[in-house]
Amino acid sequence: MKTASIIFCIIASGIFACAAHANIITNADFESGGYAPFWSAKNAASLGLMAVSNGANHTGGGTYALRVSGRTGSSGSQAGPTANITSGLTAQGSGKTWTTRVWVKLDAYASVRVMVQHAVNSIALPPLIFAECVVLTPGTWVQVTGTQTLSWSGTLTQAQIYLEIEQLQRSNSSIPAAQSRFPDYWLDDISVDLDDDGDSLLNSEESTDHVQMTISFADNADSDSDGIPDDFERKFPTALDPRNATDAALDFDHDGWSNIEEYTTATDPADALSLPALSDPEATLAARALHRYLIHLAATGRHLVGQMVGDVATDYAPYVDGLANLPGGGGRYPAVLGLAPEGFTAPLDFATDAQTAAQYVAAGGIITLNWQIYNPWVKSDSTFGNANYIGTATDNYRVDILGLVATNGVGVTTNSPASNLAARAALLDWCDQTATLLKQHLPGVPILMRPFHEMNGGWFWWGHRTREEYTALWTLVRDRFVTYHDMHNLLWVCSASGNEHVPLSAFGSGTSVEYYYPGDGLVDVVGAHFYENFTSPFDVDRVWARHPKILAMPEFGSALSTRMSSGFDNRWVINAIRTRMPRVAYFTCWNSWTNHDDDDNNPVTNSGNDDAYPLLPDTPTHKYIAIAENGYAAALLADPGVVTRDEVAFMPPASLGANAESSTGFALAWPSVTGNTGYRIEISTTGAPDSWTTSTSTAPNIAAATLGGFTPKSTCYFRIRSLFGSDDTLPTDAINATTWSHFQQWKNDTLGDFAAPDYADADADGLVNLLEYGFCTHPLTMSQAPTHSVANVSGSNYLALTFRRRVAPSDVSVIVEATSDLLHGPWLPEPVPFGTPVDNGDGTETVIFHDIIPTGSVPSRFLRLRMTLP
Repeated sequence: MKTASIIFCIIASGIFACAAHANIITNADFESGGYAPFWSAKNAASLGLMAVSNGANHTGGGTYALRVSGRTGSSGSQAGPTANITSGLTAQGSGKTWTTRVWVKLDAYASVRVMVQHAVNSIALPPLIFAECVVLTPGTWVQVTGTQTLSWSGTLTQAQIYLEIEQLQRSNSSIPAAQSRFPDYWLDDISVDLDDDGDSLLNSEESTDHVQMTISFADNADSDSDGIPDDFERKFPTALDPRNATDAALDFDHDGWSNIEEYTTATDPADALSLPALSDPEATLAARALHRYLIHLAATGRHLVGQMVGDVATDYAPYVDGLANLPGGGGRYPAVLGLAPEGFTAPLDFATDAQTAAQYVAAGGIITLNWQIYNPWVKSDSTFGNANYIGTATDNYRVDILGLVATNGVGVTTNSPASNLAARAALLDWCDQTATLLKQHLPGVPILMRPFHEMNGGWFWWGHRTREEYTALWTLVRDRFVTYHDMHNLLWVCSASGNEHVPLSAFGSGTSVEYYYPGDGLVDVVGAHFYENFTSPFDVDRVWARHPKILAMPEFGSALSTRMSSGFDNRWVINAIRTRMPRVAYFTCWNSWTNHDDDDNNPVTNSGNDDAYPLLPDTPTHKYIAIAENGYAAALLADPGVVTRDEVAFMPPASLGANAESSTGFALAWPSVTGNTGYRIEISTTGAPDSWTTSTSTAPNIAAATLGGFTPKSTCYFRIRSLFGSDDTLPTDAINATTWSHFQQWKNDTLGDFAAPDYADADADGLVNLLEYGFCTHPLTMSQAPTHSVANVSGSNYLALTFRRRVAPSDVSVIVEATSDLLHGPWLPEPVPFGTPVDNGDGTETVIFHDIIPTGSVPSRFLRLRMTLP
């Protein structure tokens, strides 16, 4: 007999079918039955079910949480609660996707990972990361989430869930106290639940009914197929709806960025203050244009392809020209060219590279600098001299980063302050030389600057140290370029090793790619490097989605198994980006190289390239890494989602000029842009982000425009974009202009100069320009001033003035004033109109104003006419 059950969820105003919960954690909220027998202590940690001091757990509801303490020793990172979840996983079967959620509150900042260690047929396999987060806010409840698929072939004989919580550092870094390196923490509300479509929403939170039109689907990570996953849309319900495909193109918060662009950079589409922004508030127009272009590409499902060149002299021809010259390549060059400022036998060897970079930019390309900076203590002691001193595992000579960044040289090792200060001077000198070359050969060109990469690995001298050390080093170098050298054309790229992120053995911990993230105010692009065949990387997209930055794959290459034989399929990388890393804006392949592999598998004596055939003698072995040297290179460049150099187009005109040319129109002009298909002029009356409308578009050979139909003294804001087919660029900075007044238009028409002085009298007739305008006389012809007379009103005589004045529209006011004291006044606007104005048929009328005090009733009376501009 078969039975079936269904759980109904009431959502909004309808009832829809939802899947049942499948949380495999027992007593997940610790509110009943303590923590045993489901949980037990791992690695001698102390566990205690304790009442939370404020009477509630993380965000309301419940009284108890699990307190974990006593986490010391060599395995302190894994000390804490552990539980057997074999039966829960087995009940659901292999190949299921799980979303994990857990609330933690740490006593000190640390990397937090929820791990599952499993064994198949009694053979232990590398652990899997079910959820992770770097928690930098001690004393605050933080939810750590993640999504993972667990598959096995055979019998799942054991599966344990546990947490890894630690501060990371290298053995010769300053060591935090045990309570900081392995901080105590609180744990609450942990769940591991089914999530069939892997969108981080549980099956029970989505619908299995495809007929209903309101709630998202449990089997489709993007239920409305608008390019924004359901979990992101559900996170911002006021701005997005996972069942509305039209909202992706909207700009809900009116900040100038569409909803899908905000998804691309992990910003809040419902908050105008949360928007994609460069870390440098003084970033140049060119830098902002590249920044916008990268976001725009990823939001439209396209990605720049790049190729690294380690040595221009040996690598450029085979890996860059060679790529363009491949059969079927169509002459396409990679959009991004990667260059290395350092040389193989000297700290810097960038002069030739800078010239190559300038030529590449002139041809339409984008430059990224991958700077593997030499150990400056080695340089300062004059002991460098071979490739082992380019950040390899052996290059740890006298490293004291805290002493390097300190202005007094005082650090945490036995180094003398003088040694640290010499290393600091060497490092800053290399920065100065590089900055000088960039200013000389690439003035103002936006550059993707990528120093100190793969910092979560242990092979570079800056790698796998404390967060304080790395962020201080990053800040020092960045500040040298941005502040000291006033270089605001750089986009700063922070990229870690993706392979190091994933535990490689049953007892490995790996290192999170975001652990060393310097902060939103110091970084523009984030990413990870992958040297594998894109079958099992971690979810880099979701990890970096916690930071509002552009996502990239700044470096990739083949795994050892394929790099030895040119067996990498270049299509793997674009397929992986398209299916699992859609927010990636660009991806850059490393260059091939040749060296002697080391057969002893000793990480101290090689650079991580152990021979795949250790029984054979050491031989020079070529590594097939570059795109051109692996399979389907031409197919990669021809892929519709891949942008090559000939397609790169992101620069708006360098500037825009706007001036009034009349009382009803403006004249605009701008420098031409090469290769575009036209320009789009946008206009606003306020300059606010959501107030811009298209005014007009022009052809690519037209670099000027005249706009009319405005009213006098209208202030408008203008900006312009370059068009490249259906794409556009960042607009120029907004400028404003104001149309002429009626008076300025009259001066231009009669005197040929709209700015002629108001009080000049070119014809010397006693009437200045302002009066000539108000009386509608010509400023270059002798004209008659107003005349005085006596008006008889009801038998009494009054002093009067007769004059012509303009009929509206006019921007002058005419006031007749009177006084009895010519010397001391006061002058008062007492005179009143006499009779009916006479229309002269030329835009003027003749009027008479008379005094209100009869002549002869006072010793004397005086009238005058005053004309003013508003």
